[in-house]
Amino acid sequence: MKKSVAFLFIVVGIAALALAIDRARANPGALDPTWGDEGLASVRFSENGDGLAAGHLDADGRVVGAGWVNGYPGAVGVTRLWPDGSLDWTFGEGGKVMTRFSDDPELPNTAWSIGPRQGGGYLVAGEICDVDYVVCDWLSAAYTADGSLDSAFGGGDGWITTSVAGADGVYAWPPANLLQTDGKTIVGGIVLPSVCSRLAGGQA
Repeated sequence: MKKSVAFLFIVVGIAALALAIDRARANPGALDPTWGDEGLASVRFSENGDGLAAGHLDADGRVVGAGWVNGYPGAVGVTRLWPDGSLDWTFGEGGKVMTRFSDDPELPNTAWSIGPRQGGGYLVAGEICDVDYVVCDWLSAAYTADGSLDSAFGGGDGWITTSVAGADGVYAWPPANLLQTDGKTIVGGIVLPSVCSRLAGGQA
């Protein structure tokens, strides 16, 4: 009789555990234990500090992320993960790509958004700024599906910068990265215009 009771408790315990796991998976906002390490995935580009700024979900379930990596002045980092949260080794070097776009090593290079491109690959939008992070140009970089820069974009090197004449500041945040039905991508951010107002009496 004691053996039967003990067996019953074990069966009930296993059933309760299975029910708890199912509830955790079904609970909105709960970490999915089947993805990454108990619902978390960590990607390191450098020892200097890395930050994720934006993410994109491919149609096949792979997750692509972009951000500001390698501390300051930093670089543009892009990573791709399999649907289970592990690094996609078919992308870049072991699932990661780190790129500096400016020749001057003191200028900040940042990424703030990422989105799909027609025919595959991704468009990353960010900025290249002066050393004080005051005056910036918008940066747009096109990556192929394997993580290399697309030479068909930007006149052969895979990236372009855009300045705004007369602006006190240009920043690629809050991020916007939208793919149109015609294959063109809209990216945007903040432009701080130079403003001079004239007061009564001719004082500016």
